[in-house]
Amino acid sequence: MSQSESIEHFKSSARREFEFLQDEYDFSETKLPKNVNEYSVLYENDSTKVLVEGIHWGSSARVALGDAKSAKFENYDLGDLLTVLGSQKLSVEEYSKLNQIEQLKYFSKALSKFGKPVLTGDFSYFSKIRKVIEQRALDWEANN
Repeated sequence: MSQSESIEHFKSSARREFEFLQDEYDFSETKLPKNVNEYSVLYENDSTKVLVEGIHWGSSARVALGDAKSAKFENYDLGDLLTVLGSQKLSVEEYSKLNQIEQLKYFSKALSKFGKPVLTGDFSYFSKIRKVIEQRALDWEANN
């Protein structure tokens, strides 16, 4: 598969899995900014941006969230939102067994189930996510 075919395969898979954003929350796919991973699809509505991206050379996927009105994309990880919400996440071992497309399905279901507040503009969770990120950095520094 050529690189352009690989990019299109990822994007079409992401669009299929995250179609609910357009159907249920009035998101539109928007053009990617310069210097953004080309294995990405960016969605935006009046309040929120959602970035779906392929990472780690095609072995993983990631979903990030941010305020659409912010000058710079805040890039809060969906996994951190799930941590803040106390929802059941896959273990690292379970997650590592999923291929990239299966990860897109997992993230789509998680965002659909738990993400309504953020998808509709309630960013009160972002301050809690920042604390999770700060604590992770402190833990990493203490152990390395």
